Amino acid sequence: MTNTKPRRPRRKKENPMSSDPNKIAYCQIHPGVGIARLGNSPDEFFIGPESPGHIAKVTDGKFKDSEGRIKRQAARFRIYAFNADNEVIRELTADHATIQWTVQLANKKASYDMFLGRYWDLQYSTSNLGGKHPPRNQIVSDSAQRAGLLDITPAPQSITGQNAKSDPMIGTFGPLKYTVVDDRMSKVLPGIRSGFIGKPLYPSSQGAPWPEINKMSAFWVDPEIASPPTDSPKLEVTLGQLRTDPHGRLLVLGGLGDSRSLIPDNEIGFLNQDSYYANNDYWYDDTSDGRVSAEVTLPSGEPIEVRGESWVLVTPPKFAPHAEVLTTLWDCAEYAAGRRWPEKYPPHATISFTRDIYPLMRRISEYQWLNQYANSRHGTGMPFDLFDSDRFASMHMQRGPGDKAAREYVFGRMRPPLQVMETLTRKKYPDVLTDPRATKWASMDYMPQMNGDGGATQPNTNENVESNATTGGVYVTFNALIPSQYEALRRWAAGDFIDDWPNDLDGKPLDPRAGLPAPPLTDDLPAAQQPRSLDRAALEPCAGGSFYPGIEITYICMQEDGTTEEGTLWSELGRFDTKKLSPGDITKHMALPWQADFSECRYRWWPAQRPDDIVSEAQYNAVLASYDPKLDGPLATALANRDLWTRDLPQDVPHIDNQMVLAWRDLGFIVPKTGPDGSIVYVETERAPFVGENLRDAFYRLMNINSYPEFLPQARRLVDEFLKQAEINQTDPEIPQGYSFFPYSPEALNARLMQTYNGLVTSNTTALADALVNSTREHEIFGQVQMAPFNQLDGTWIRGAAPPGTVDQARNLLFSIYMDEMGDGVDHQNHANVYTDMLKSVNVYLYDIRSRDYAYDPRFLDSAFVEPVFLLGISQFTEQYLPEIFGMTLFLEWGSVGLQGVVDTLDAFGIDSAYYKLHVAIDNAASGHGALAKQAVQLYLDQVREGAGDDAMQAVWKRIWNGYVAFGTLGTLQADIAKYAAPSLTNQMIDMIKRKAQFGSLNHGNKTVGSNNLNDMFSRPSMFLDALNDAGYVIPGDPENSKIMQLMSFTGPMFHVFTDDEQTLWRNYILSLAQPSMPETQETGIERELRERWDLDRDMIKVISVLRQRQNGVPAHAVRLVGPHPDTGEDATMPITWWLNIPGKSDKEIAYAVMSALREPQNGWITPSNIARSPFVTNMAAGTNAMARAFRDVVLASNRTYLQVFATWVAKDCPIEAVTYTTFKQQKELAKGKLTIRAAAAIPQMEIVPIPVIAPPAKRHKRLFGMGNVH
Repeated sequence: MTNTKPRRPRRKKENPMSSDPNKIAYCQIHPGVGIARLGNSPDEFFIGPESPGHIAKVTDGKFKDSEGRIKRQAARFRIYAFNADNEVIRELTADHATIQWTVQLANKKASYDMFLGRYWDLQYSTSNLGGKHPPRNQIVSDSAQRAGLLDITPAPQSITGQNAKSDPMIGTFGPLKYTVVDDRMSKVLPGIRSGFIGKPLYPSSQGAPWPEINKMSAFWVDPEIASPPTDSPKLEVTLGQLRTDPHGRLLVLGGLGDSRSLIPDNEIGFLNQDSYYANNDYWYDDTSDGRVSAEVTLPSGEPIEVRGESWVLVTPPKFAPHAEVLTTLWDCAEYAAGRRWPEKYPPHATISFTRDIYPLMRRISEYQWLNQYANSRHGTGMPFDLFDSDRFASMHMQRGPGDKAAREYVFGRMRPPLQVMETLTRKKYPDVLTDPRATKWASMDYMPQMNGDGGATQPNTNENVESNATTGGVYVTFNALIPSQYEALRRWAAGDFIDDWPNDLDGKPLDPRAGLPAPPLTDDLPAAQQPRSLDRAALEPCAGGSFYPGIEITYICMQEDGTTEEGTLWSELGRFDTKKLSPGDITKHMALPWQADFSECRYRWWPAQRPDDIVSEAQYNAVLASYDPKLDGPLATALANRDLWTRDLPQDVPHIDNQMVLAWRDLGFIVPKTGPDGSIVYVETERAPFVGENLRDAFYRLMNINSYPEFLPQARRLVDEFLKQAEINQTDPEIPQGYSFFPYSPEALNARLMQTYNGLVTSNTTALADALVNSTREHEIFGQVQMAPFNQLDGTWIRGAAPPGTVDQARNLLFSIYMDEMGDGVDHQNHANVYTDMLKSVNVYLYDIRSRDYAYDPRFLDSAFVEPVFLLGISQFTEQYLPEIFGMTLFLEWGSVGLQGVVDTLDAFGIDSAYYKLHVAIDNAASGHGALAKQAVQLYLDQVREGAGDDAMQAVWKRIWNGYVAFGTLGTLQADIAKYAAPSLTNQMIDMIKRKAQFGSLNHGNKTVGSNNLNDMFSRPSMFLDALNDAGYVIPGDPENSKIMQLMSFTGPMFHVFTDDEQTLWRNYILSLAQPSMPETQETGIERELRERWDLDRDMIKVISVLRQRQNGVPAHAVRLVGPHPDTGEDATMPITWWLNIPGKSDKEIAYAVMSALREPQNGWITPSNIARSPFVTNMAAGTNAMARAFRDVVLASNRTYLQVFATWVAKDCPIEAVTYTTFKQQKELAKGKLTIRAAAAIPQMEIVPIPVIAPPAKRHKRLFGMGNVH
């Protein structure tokens, strides 16, 4: 029998998760994209906007800290729990779960492609690019190496708990190969990339598909570096740091705005000459982006899935925090989501005036406070003031044909977006761009009146525009709304909208200038609405265009990597598809460094981020002082004038780009203020008082700090920047070995200091010879003038070493050094006074060091103020920088042994060396300041170790050493002095005439030069010089027979009118008038060596010939010299006069005979190859008699002084007829004076020193750091 028991009905299997709406199925991080912003405040920050319609809350309403540094904007992330039905349950905090956050940031700008624009394929010639973007930093050609050398990729950082703080996220950049540039005007690094604007893309023979507009073409050369290259430093770059708040939410802080070139002499625009707004090789910045992930564990130990990851962008600051751009990044995200997922994100069925139209009008109206052009059109009371009461009523009401016509007029002025144009013209991109309507819309007569994704507006001669406004011709260089915004306006203009504009409490329409009531804060919303609110609040303050390349993100938010498929960046509304991204993939498209594009994106780009024209606080206060609402009308009308936001900075490019690298942190924020009439106006606040000032300005203010106490915060920022550069210098492979860092121990310090000491002693042995061959007395004086701003402040950096109260031994040692520098109370021993007296001894009289005239004295190079500003600045903050001050003192005092070479050089040129002799004596390393400085450092470190341990001591030592390096390497003064070229002789003459003009223009009565009154000619020095030549007072090339020189002689009426140095200038100027131009030639290494030898021979003949004509009859020439007789070769002992006038000999033969006698060892005048032991040279350098003065004349053929010619001849072993005597026998014969010129020429084995046939290796130009010799 069959069992017929009925079956129990099968129960439907239920999802256990869906049965409990409070059961957590998974978590998600919000916002989907967080925005952090750079700032240079190391400690203070604020949290970015988290509620739509609300700006971030900042302490005391200030965006800068107490020292004027910009606070960073932190991106805050939260965890939300969802149930199985994808419904939000609540936010999870540290009270509900253990949350471990992980963030990985990267900056990949340097390894990515050059930014050329969204439409680069149409705007640039691609024939030599293979249809691909050229990469930045092409010098790293190995793709396997590019990421490692160019990408800044810190390791991922994790953080958990409440109020936690991670280590900094530090990556590296470099090292990279480069060639030291020693002449920027003629030696440019190969590998340069330069785009040339304004050249036709298509040759006329091919027929241009876009003929009516100028297109751009660009050319790139293959990457190559001139040999031999050197290596740049490898720098550490901090991209940010993680923190958590009291609830365990994540805070991501970005970088401090550090942007710089890895190599020297590489300003923005130097290597990438036409695309430098976005591309600069060897540069880095500290913007970044990357993924944000989390692991969530419930108290029970159950892990909860976290679906998807968030992303964080670290972007530049937003300087108008309350303003929104016309199209926001949230608008772009909504449009992209609607295109990709139309069922999930359908367009609004109804157009709301309040939600869809008014925000556009409000954004345009707010631009009046950020852009002068917008103010002239849409400002309060202006012709197109959208918030004029009558006009605004027509905008939101539907009372009849008049309102409709007003709306249609506004819409008719809107430029259609590209996607709409394709529909209207039935043409696809790029053919749509050649349609006449595209040209019509490419005009400033249409809105938005802003630049576009194709760059700045390109002019044309369009005759169809409706006014005289600025016109354009390239459609893609004009901005347009996105299609969803344009469609909303189209429906609005047609009347397809609802008028939901609210009334105020009196029942009248709300004043649109006052804005809508603030929406609720995210934290006050139901949990279900909070994630989307956070997503929107993060993106709404960001620019959704124009993208060239943009400020927070570029056009990839609308279009992916050159395709036309919109929305592929996003995985859902407000969240990137992180599976397609790796850290750095967003910001790599942006400008490098960001400051270059930021500074140039003025005049109608995104003024809500980077203002153009503003109301300054000074203007606002001035207007308010006399403002009367009844008489003056709206406050906005009274504030019609605008100042440049970037005033006080150079406005030309790339100068403003280079200034912006540091100046961004000093610029002001534009914030709303409520005026006396109750209206809202926007005013610049928190602008630093010294924007755009240079080191000369800083020097003057620091010298008068009691009058400028507000400069102190700026002074500290300068000190920090100097110390940061010193840290970088320590890692530079070009830095001398003695500056590299080493861990401290007494033994290690002693070893390094002795190494430095020995090196300086060695350099002293060659200093004099180098100076006599390569320098002149004038050049040495010039160098001493450049050192004046430093040496006249001798000891200033340690003036705060002994504060009131008890003082330890280490500080006492510093103070002891300071007292010596001050002269121990004796004014003539004060080191600054000693130096000033030295300058006066060579007729250099400087202004009062506290005066403006001193700071702006054109005799100083700009680089002469680097170290003085550093020491003045740091001396204002002794307690904060005491370790660095110990290091600075050690460098300066220990290195004084190297001043012996300076003493020898100055003595050789007859310049008072008392200042340097003083330091050689008192700064000695045995018992002087050098020993005291070393002892002070060791005592100070012992104190730190005893109080805080070894790690703390090593940290302090690192700071001490950085101070040491700072004093030794900051600036370029040494290099600038070395390459200094004196003004042309003509310009020196003009300057001299100007100096004489005050009295010379009064002393000549009715005398004339030609037809010109002599007194009047002093006001026209160039014409004066020409007139002297025309009137026969000057014979070109012949100063001895020139009338002007005869007038200066002892018997002439102008005796003592000109100093000896001025007469030398006259003589050299007259000689130069006959100097022939020298053709440029290409020569081999052998040819160059031979030419240099024969050039030296020629110069020696010239010097001796001129001197013997000038010096005949001088009593000193009765002195006898021993030398080989030019006819017999036998020793002849004859007076100098005989040697200078050997009967029957030519100038050349006499010169060779004199040279043979001079190098005769018996005379003791010359020691071949040893300048220091050649009294003839050293006496001529230091002397002040007529002969010594004559040695300062110039041999025009080589532009070398007579003294340099003689010194070079000695250094090269006294050759005659380019012959160097090298055999032992010949040296003995030479020593005996037995070898004549003829005999030398007859000896078969007598040859010029052999020169290798192979080309000599390229000379490696070493960089010169800092000031050179201390003091």
